Amino acid sequence: MSDFYQHRRVATLHGLGGRAPDALCAELSALAERRPLALVMPALGQELEGGVLGEILEEVGRSGFVSELVLSMNAVDAAGVAEARRLVRRLPLAGRVLWNDGAPMERFWEVATGAGYRSGKGANVWAGVGAVLARGACRAVAVHDSDIVSYRRELLARLALPVLHPGLGYGFCKGYYARVGGGRMFGRLTRLFVAPLLWALDGGGATGWLADFRYPLAGEFAARADLLAELEFPAGWDLEVGLLCEVARRAGEGEVCQAELAPNYEHKHRASPEGGGGLLPLAEEIGVRLFAEAGVVGDGERAVAAYRAAVEQLLGRYRHDALANGLVDTTGEDSESVRRFAEVLAGCVGREPAARLPAWAGLFRARPELREALSGRV
Repeated sequence: MSDFYQHRRVATLHGLGGRAPDALCAELSALAERRPLALVMPALGQELEGGVLGEILEEVGRSGFVSELVLSMNAVDAAGVAEARRLVRRLPLAGRVLWNDGAPMERFWEVATGAGYRSGKGANVWAGVGAVLARGACRAVAVHDSDIVSYRRELLARLALPVLHPGLGYGFCKGYYARVGGGRMFGRLTRLFVAPLLWALDGGGATGWLADFRYPLAGEFAARADLLAELEFPAGWDLEVGLLCEVARRAGEGEVCQAELAPNYEHKHRASPEGGGGLLPLAEEIGVRLFAEAGVVGDGERAVAAYRAAVEQLLGRYRHDALANGLVDTTGEDSESVRRFAEVLAGCVGREPAARLPAWAGLFRARPELREALSGRV
């Protein structure tokens, strides 16, 4: 059972065990009749392998409270798109597949961004959200990843509840959860990079409130459609932290919450930082974004030293947490990951983050043909 601790700047809705999943989903179904909900799922072509995506879509179809689904895909070929469309068309709801890096979308990206396809998770989610807003049929939009091994429809219900329930009335909800499996802690990029870096930044700029989020890199959020239409989206893998900083600027006080979505969360894991790939490019994009948002310029060595001091304290706490819970002590491999993260971080100071993608409200006003183009994409 969760605790009931409240953070100062972000309201926290805990999973205290008082709701049966079926009852929760039934309540969401009633709420969604008045405030229709759309779901955007960013996906890579590789998510079609192993059956996880199909299982998630089946759960979404059984939820009873999702009116519209957009599966926003990239790194996928024509055969993969055809398979994705087959999966989506089996669902009892309005469903579409966006093939972002395919030929049918080339003109869209040129008009919308003045460039060809913008790769990265942020661009993928932005396009999916735009497709929902273009139709204008839903009052709220939820977003979650397509590789969640432990997915259940009540996860989506808990994510959407704060923005659908009139007694709660939040404009934006961020999901959080534990990341433990196989007797060990996961979530290395959050535990070993983002959390200590936020400590080191110590409240600078729009990053000040990010430390109040229990899992700032969670890929799950829900929001009112009108709020999403006003947000500029980071195009790359800095989506989660960059979007939270944007929400901090745009949402009113008391409009933002975080909700515990599940006791534990399991998805496909990336390669470890020791391999030189996997998490390191993500860490670089995130580091550049956080330094820029916090206004850090100049001395990279000083910034890295502050990060190292923070992460050393956290490593001791993670070791104690593992010991207290009978988990594997990963201090050795965590320390090696920290070394690689610090190397990446040293090159992040003073760099400009990737440009944000424009807010849909303004873009639709300036280029109304984009609304028509996106609303008809299948």
